[in-house]
Amino acid sequence: LFGRGGRTLGYSGDTRPCPGLDELTKASDVLVLECNGPHPPPPSHMDTGDVRAHREKFPGVPFVLTHLGEGVDADDIADVIVPHDFQTLSV
Repeated sequence: LFGRGGRTLGYSGDTRPCPGLDELTKASDVLVLECNGPHPPPPSHMDTGDVRAHREKFPGVPFVLTHLGEGVDADDIADVIVPHDFQTLSV
């Protein structure tokens, strides 16, 4: 977690849905979350289905998606930002 100016940014690297990710999200005003897409077992990354389910659990926390895999399309997930390379975001 990173805090500045009264806002808290949560950052998750390669992960799967788990209680730790829930705790991080609860403590965050904005969550940076990877979405690399499906992988062969054992799963080690979030996919769009995981992000949608997490979005439903935490509707008030905006997500910034990173580490998008080839073919991952998150355009239809509400309150999700998919930044371009080297884009600066104000959250």
